Amino acid sequence: MTLSAEALRERSRPWLTPISQEKPAGVQARHDPTYEAVSTEVAKLESPAGDAVDWGAVVRGSSQLLQHTTKDLWLASYLAYGMYMTEGLTGALTGMAVLAEVTDQYWPTLFPEAKRLRGRVNAVTWFVERMGRVLPTVKVSSADNELLTNLGVAASRLAELARTRFEGQGPAFGPLLEGVMRLRASIQPPTPSRAWVKSSTSRSMRRARSALARMRATAFWSR
Repeated sequence: MTLSAEALRERSRPWLTPISQEKPAGVQARHDPTYEAVSTEVAKLESPAGDAVDWGAVVRGSSQLLQHTTKDLWLASYLAYGMYMTEGLTGALTGMAVLAEVTDQYWPTLFPEAKRLRGRVNAVTWFVERMGRVLPTVKVSSADNELLTNLGVAASRLAELARTRFEGQGPAFGPLLEGVMRLRASIQPPTPSRAWVKSSTSRSMRRARSALARMRATAFWSR
């Protein structure tokens, strides 16, 4: 079943609760130890040493801050990609929904601040470009058809929000949207196994021979 916009919002609801009544988007948290730990972990992606990123820690830290401290687009992007890395395309769907809804619902007061539009653009671009590069490597089957349809819906919603909110400065969504489309196109209807085809053909031949024998017997006894 294709998810509606409301269903996508419901999927991301745990991360959308206001931080407080006075400050729904919370406070700037870049110097929070948890934020710094998340940033340090993600920075390993660019490390010459090739250190492995603990994506579970990234997801936990980002979730904690988004739910209790701050509505921050960098954290939402880290969460979205971390969910893909830990849960596959199902995680990417949830993460993309969170990123879109945080952008939409907290736009006036989320972080980076509104005056730092380029910072907001860079945060979303980080996620969009990484997902666009990774999708061609994903293996899917016919069982993923509905998931891919919903992933396309979520990606399209994020693209539309970026177009309207970022005043023409948003990231290029082409590789991400085309990546989802290609994954869907790669799914072929399930074909019978060779053993099943051979067995089915043998049964058909036996039935044909049996029918021919009955016809010959009928012709013989009717002479």
